[in-house]
Amino acid sequence: MISTIQSILEQDYPDIEIIISDDCTPNGSVEKIQNILNNLNNCKKNAIKIFYQSTNLGIVKHANLIASKSVGNYIKFLPPGDRFSSPHALHDLVDAINRMNTQIVTSPALIQNVVTGQVAYQFPSKYRLQKLVGHSTQEVFETLTRSNIISAVGTLYHKDFFTRGGFDCSYQHLDDWSTWLRISRENHPIGILSTPTVYYAMDGVSNQYGDAFQSKLLHDDLVLCYEKEILPYQNKLNILTRWIVGYYYGSLLGRNDILFQLLYGPMRLFCSFKKYVKKIILASKFHKSFFDKLLKRFRCI
Repeated sequence: MISTIQSILEQDYPDIEIIISDDCTPNGSVEKIQNILNNLNNCKKNAIKIFYQSTNLGIVKHANLIASKSVGNYIKFLPPGDRFSSPHALHDLVDAINRMNTQIVTSPALIQNVVTGQVAYQFPSKYRLQKLVGHSTQEVFETLTRSNIISAVGTLYHKDFFTRGGFDCSYQHLDDWSTWLRISRENHPIGILSTPTVYYAMDGVSNQYGDAFQSKLLHDDLVLCYEKEILPYQNKLNILTRWIVGYYYGSLLGRNDILFQLLYGPMRLFCSFKKYVKKIILASKFHKSFFDKLLKRFRCI
């Protein structure tokens, strides 16, 4: 948490309002947070407000509550462990949301190993960003039904987004993907900033590999997201996208019958291959010495 707060205090954007809110976490306390702040040397720390919820609200309701307590025009969420990538990151986000005249602007995040400090990769990648930039809201909606390629931690919101309803409280923990789907489907643009503005600690709700579909905490929200945000609008999707949607939705429901296996066998193989390739890439980044020794051994054979 110290690195998160410190990165906020180091921002060159003027008049920052900092709200720290503990959603009744088991190991959290106002006293512990206050002790952290007392050890920080920055004149801006006087602008910090601390709130503690007596009952756990869940990510979605908690985020809406925090937004209601803010007096600023822009709202940026930064979970403990995550941090801004540079002192001008917040300024860049605010400049982009004004320039693009939108309620939401998002930027990539640099996925970082919290133990080694190494950056594993950028999310979304430059290739995936191209699927969002310069496309119609309908095209963006279809892209997002196949995969959530928008970084929640890299996003800035205009206060108007919350005065008009904010996050959908039908969900408990899923505040991001359901929001992107809803607003793009309703023809509202999402501004895209190509420069990364945050470091994302690889130990969040999704899991260490950033795969929300493996998260037990998000399971029910993901099922609801398909049933509320995607399946009723399949007439807007092409045949390939419907097939992909059918696979992910069926997998969440635990389908494993013969018909499902025959229909989605290629998709299952592709997802398994992608999952293990990603693990190998991450392992090669975080355990470079091991892979170097392995390669040297193979060269000797």
